[in-house]
Amino acid sequence: MLVVVERDGHKAQIVTLPDFKSILTFGTEELKRPYGAAIQKVAHAKYEIFITDNYMDLEFSPKHNTMKYKKVPEDSKLGKRVHSYAVHINNANHVIGKAEIVAKFGATSGPGVLHIVESIMIDEPHNRLLIADEYFKDFNIKIYNLDTKQFSGQLIGHDFKFENDPEGFVLYQCPNDPKQGFYIFTDQLSDLTKFHIVKRSNLEYIGTFTGKETKKTDGVTLTQKQIGKYNQGIFLAVHDDSKVSAFSVSDIMKTFQLNCL
Repeated sequence: MLVVVERDGHKAQIVTLPDFKSILTFGTEELKRPYGAAIQKVAHAKYEIFITDNYMDLEFSPKHNTMKYKKVPEDSKLGKRVHSYAVHINNANHVIGKAEIVAKFGATSGPGVLHIVESIMIDEPHNRLLIADEYFKDFNIKIYNLDTKQFSGQLIGHDFKFENDPEGFVLYQCPNDPKQGFYIFTDQLSDLTKFHIVKRSNLEYIGTFTGKETKKTDGVTLTQKQIGKYNQGIFLAVHDDSKVSAFSVSDIMKTFQLNCL
């Protein structure tokens, strides 16, 4: 399955693979400005889908000479930055019922407030929900508890500094240990995008790399399956909204001495 989020369409869809058939549209009544999606299987034929919602307040735009939804709401209004849906889909890819809202959440005070949200990722073995906050005053990744949906108190971005928007991120999971591995976080820059590596187990900063020309990166993904001569897979990153850059996972691991023991 593929979860597709439509920011300006105010909705999300579930599409089957490999036939690209849309089997469910949801969120039309409550999503205002959805961005990222993350999905986990919680039981037989039952899935939980998390969608970030970057709803904004109206603010006058001199550029457009009109009011635009551009102002970040005050903290007390940010309690619905993430929507959680329960979806039942059987083995024949038939939806059982409708997508049901499980929760709408987000801290409304303190360091866990989600000011500007886009990317989101689940790390189930560590009970983590990682959410990027692109707030210019403090770019970081906030970690929420996957079960309670409360801010865990953990932030990524203090051992190193995001210079710009923390965009997409991925997880490399050690084949012999489902709790070990590393994250790669995107630091979107107009010169060269920086990719920050963080140890999964204790959130320790490991290092940063760039491509020769990769810049203005939004989305990234990673496969650990062998692709041609790349035995440990490849890491893919959007380049300047026009191309895709590919990096050897083996080269990344060798350069930073990332061993799965």
